[in-house]
Amino acid sequence: GDNDRRGVALLINSNLASTAHSLPNHLIRLNAVAANLIINDLIILIISFYIPANTQVPDDLLQYASQNRHTIIMGDFNARHTDFGDIDSNPTGRSLIQTTTNLPLQRLYNTEPTFINARGASISDHIFVSEQLLPLVNPHSSIGTTVTSDHLPLTTQKPSTDK
Repeated sequence: GDNDRRGVALLINSNLASTAHSLPNHLIRLNAVAANLIINDLIILIISFYIPANTQVPDDLLQYASQNRHTIIMGDFNARHTDFGDIDSNPTGRSLIQTTTNLPLQRLYNTEPTFINARGASISDHIFVSEQLLPLVNPHSSIGTTVTSDHLPLTTQKPSTDK
């Protein structure tokens, strides 16, 4: 059926300390997985998320993510908006803008298409980080490489401390 190609994954390099993070019961219904990444004394909650096209962004997931001081929430939001650099906006994109405006989450900058098919291209995949974590990550995301998806992955890196 149509759901055969949908899913969510979160891969963390085996050289990095991490633990599984169980989402609360009220979020289990969502296509989301989470882990705690441990870097020195810092615990970063990472949530990978998928929402089908033309679906309302789940405010409760974004609220949950924003309650943690050090959070990264990323994935296929199917959210298009001209504020993201897309040529079009959709209801999911408008909902995402409205919801995140009042939360301590910042979208990492990217204006390159993350989904490309025969009908065109869109910026529908996003990375948001908590405001407390923003100084520790590069504020720009970039297109990574993939071999298993029709979406291009977004990546970010820790800012260089080289002078």
